[in-house]
Amino acid sequence: MPVDIVIMNDAPPLLNHQIFTDGIPIKNKDQKTLTNFRVRNFYFYQDQRIIMNQQKKE
Repeated sequence: MPVDIVIMNDAPPLLNHQIFTDGIPIKNKDQKTLTNFRVRNFYFYQDQRIIMNQQKKE
């Protein structure tokens, strides 16, 4: 079974969103920090999704 390891602090929001949606975290030291990161990343993802949808229409 292949495994991809990603350091999420450096990953783009779209990849982080996919990891949160389909991935399995293997290390988490602090749940509060992860939750804050997840929320912040969700907003970045939404912003990028809007921009990508606008570019598709052009």
